Amino acid sequence: MSSRRFEDIMQALRFTDTPPPNYNDRFHDVRQMITEFNRHYEENYVPGWISCIDESMIDWLNKYCPGWMCVPRKPHPFGNEYHTICDGDLLQGAPIMFRAELVEGKDRPRKIVTMDSGFSVSKGIIAMKEKGVFGQALVKPRGKGWPVLVPGKYIDEYFATRPIGHCETLEQIVDGVKFFIHCQKEEKYVTKIMSCHGVLTPVEDHETSRDVTNADGSRSLVRFKYPEPISRHNRAKHWVDDTNNRRHDPIALSAVWRTKWWPNRQFTFLLEVAKANAANSRARARKENAEPQLVFRRALAQKMLTNNLDKNGTTVPQIGRPITRGSLERVKMDHELTKRPLNTGAWDDSTGTWAVARDTYQKTNCATFGCRNRCRTYCSCNKKVSMCRTCYNFHFADMNSTMQT
Repeated sequence: MSSRRFEDIMQALRFTDTPPPNYNDRFHDVRQMITEFNRHYEENYVPGWISCIDESMIDWLNKYCPGWMCVPRKPHPFGNEYHTICDGDLLQGAPIMFRAELVEGKDRPRKIVTMDSGFSVSKGIIAMKEKGVFGQALVKPRGKGWPVLVPGKYIDEYFATRPIGHCETLEQIVDGVKFFIHCQKEEKYVTKIMSCHGVLTPVEDHETSRDVTNADGSRSLVRFKYPEPISRHNRAKHWVDDTNNRRHDPIALSAVWRTKWWPNRQFTFLLEVAKANAANSRARARKENAEPQLVFRRALAQKMLTNNLDKNGTTVPQIGRPITRGSLERVKMDHELTKRPLNTGAWDDSTGTWAVARDTYQKTNCATFGCRNRCRTYCSCNKKVSMCRTCYNFHFADMNSTMQT
């Protein structure tokens, strides 16, 4: 593709086909795209029984960026913040980010959603239960105080004399709804989870240990098991971060596409999320670890180049024209650059086999006059003649011109 054609495509690229509203909507250019992204996952993906909500950043430094913000604790602190939801497997991981919103959106009913301390709002947790969603959030002090309905100072004083690993629940009744603060003692702090559900049953396969300092100065190892609410949070809290890390692994599309149009940057975010989800989804289906994102990208690019699927995902039969003498297809069939098998040397016409070589990747000199390259490749028209890629290109061009004449 020429650079001029690429620039023409970029100038005509749009992510919405709806007319702008009568009011000033700075997010109009991407609102439909984000809605369709979420609708696709809502219609085609059923999340598991536990999900994690967290923030995701898409970097953008232009001062005209709608909704621009700075989150210093993030690896990419400047740009747009998405509230994203991932679900995964408690043992395998491989999270799938199935919802992304520039503003906070509603969750699907009858699910557990665990959140970090930035979302620990007691009214929100109670409202989620009214909608059929069991929410839980990590509780931390905000400035000089604690969230409403969380007596954090009293809880810390109560657990001061308890052993490490000890857990209890503070139960309250708010407008007829049970509101819990699940707590577990650590060495230097008390983990607190607010929710309207959950029991303190220890999770047998989620044991941890702490190297603590005793009163006499000696150190000892303390082992304990996490209760269900805290275990769910600790196993799920990194899912959004894992997906974000996969988006940037080894380099994000947003880092190499030097666009000056803000909607393009939001498009790269959704595209990166879709690719990360595809890699993790395949890993979950195969019950194995997800392959590196760069490997998946290369395989995806190859499949896209040879794609014969329609929009419904069905294979479209390829109607090819007949291969005639002198056509380029005929040249490709007769002259193809091929690599020798491992542990092989020269080709022996008398036996019809390759000579055995000691080295796994044994290379030989290119047979073209004047070429000093060493290679393991040859043209399919003659196995005895070693040929590097550069010389093969000239050879292929010569054969093509010969057959055309």
